[in-house]
Amino acid sequence: MLKAAYSRLRSLLPSIAHRNVGLLFLGFGCAALVPLGESLAQPGGPDPSPISMQLPPLPVDKGEVDLPLGGDSPFSWVAIGAGLAPDYPKGQLRVRYTIAQGQPVGAAMIFRPGTLDRLDHLDIEIRGNRSTQLVPTLRDITGLVYRFPAVAVQGGRPRLHHLPVAEMQYFPGQSHGPDPGSFDLGEAILLSLVDISAFTGSVPAGTEIEWTVSKLTAVLAQDHLEEEGEAAAIRVPAPTTVPADPLSSNTLAANTRAANTRAANTWAAKRSPAGSGRHPRAEQAETRFFEVFNGQLGDRPLDRSAALQELKEAFFSDPSDPRTALLLGLNYLWLSAEGDRTDLRTVDFLILAEHFLERAQRLAPGDQRIPSWLIPTQQALARIDRDPARVRELEGELLAAYGEDPSFHSFSVALAGFGSPRSSEAFARGLGALRRAITTACPDDDSTCQNHLRWPHNLEGFLTFLADYELKAGNPAAAQRTFEMVKSIPDYASWPYRAEAEERRANLAFYADLYANDDPTDDPAALVMTSGHSCQVCHRAE
Repeated sequence: MLKAAYSRLRSLLPSIAHRNVGLLFLGFGCAALVPLGESLAQPGGPDPSPISMQLPPLPVDKGEVDLPLGGDSPFSWVAIGAGLAPDYPKGQLRVRYTIAQGQPVGAAMIFRPGTLDRLDHLDIEIRGNRSTQLVPTLRDITGLVYRFPAVAVQGGRPRLHHLPVAEMQYFPGQSHGPDPGSFDLGEAILLSLVDISAFTGSVPAGTEIEWTVSKLTAVLAQDHLEEEGEAAAIRVPAPTTVPADPLSSNTLAANTRAANTRAANTWAAKRSPAGSGRHPRAEQAETRFFEVFNGQLGDRPLDRSAALQELKEAFFSDPSDPRTALLLGLNYLWLSAEGDRTDLRTVDFLILAEHFLERAQRLAPGDQRIPSWLIPTQQALARIDRDPARVRELEGELLAAYGEDPSFHSFSVALAGFGSPRSSEAFARGLGALRRAITTACPDDDSTCQNHLRWPHNLEGFLTFLADYELKAGNPAAAQRTFEMVKSIPDYASWPYRAEAEERRANLAFYADLYANDDPTDDPAALVMTSGHSCQVCHRAE
């Protein structure tokens, strides 16, 4: 009976996944992804809960549950999408398919309720034949679906990804009913891995994709083993910092200005008298921002929005403070740069970053650093708006800023060029900017070219970026010398990303070969451009 029900579910999945795909459109004319093919959560789809109740429990070994990757029933993986079937070489899960525009593809596995009770995080080790992104989701017995941040699949060696439950979010397009505000992990019964590239356009239609999962482990929280004699469920709070509905750039900016004006009036009585310096709230908010930004959190998990409330209160207390506006802009830029690129709130973050960075520039026109943050933000929005002329115009503005201060703006020029072909002008310009920066004497009073309390690993991150550039340019010997320079920096031993740098240094030939072949889709991302790390590589202290 169980086998028949499971076979029926497997036969239904491809057609249902295809039928329930949808697209949302942003208000300013950009088609963007959601929802994806986790169609078991859709109303009218097959209900996996009866099957899950009949499955045997999975063993727990030293606080970990190894989720099966083989093809033996009852824990087989089922296909999401048409034209693919998972297979299991050497006990690993392999999925192969051809990208078709607007069609979700992936694989899903059903398990018994209670399997992920007390879950702290998932560890997934995966490799692919080229770059793509997968969205892991969990569905519970009621049809509620929460998603983890997207996992970047890259060519070459397997890479291990750490997925904390604290970063899970409600997945509205795939859930039965509204968000209850939490997800009971003890009631989870379905794990899905869905390729999102058909929606983002990051991989062209017709591209052959293959990825293999070699490890999938549920790591349980050791401090929640028992509660009054019963296993305690970990409840994941829903994000509340930013509204989920995307708005047009003009509308959101207008609403933000109006809200700021109203709130500023509310706080007007609490402003410091003229000439007395910064408002105390501004000083407190700045301290809090850098505590979070530099990772000085003790045992607390990283929450990139943790300082936003205090920064907003400081802004409402004194909207004329340019530094508060700057830090608000940088916090929203950080959320967009290191957040989940498949989350539509990333667009909101970019719009808010532009708003506050522009305000900071108006309030402090002499701060020549701001273009390095503001212009890339504006370029990202221009690309969303499908405005190539504006992108080129902004490129000219960034180069003009670089001409005024090559040392500070070299990093942003290099970021703009790394994704271009290595034979391109943009790539050559980025490499030249980094080379020029390290061969220019650094004045003792110029903290931008040194490690500093608030950018404690500036040199390590900068030089690792140069090493990645040299590798892509076909200069492995220069990359090797640059990595040796990184190791000689006194603060290197305390750098949180030294393991990633060591992995690159140990596999120079492998990385160089990937850059040298004719397939740009398997090019490794530079460490400073890896999702979730782009700011922290230089700014995280511990």
